[in-house]
Amino acid sequence: MRFYERAPDGRMGPATRAAIREYEGLAGLKVTGQANRELFNSLKEMQLLMKPKPKDSSN
Repeated sequence: MRFYERAPDGRMGPATRAAIREYEGLAGLKVTGQANRELFNSLKEMQLLMKPKPKDSSN
């Protein structure tokens, strides 16, 4: 995902809020532009969905 095109600066500025709003809209969340629990939980779930599945070692 590329919601933020600049190098991270650790600040909650306009570009960060815009990236959050874009993600929220695509993820079906209420669009707030704020880092909140709902956003965190969604990102955490997305990370789990994107995690590579372990290979089956029973073969």
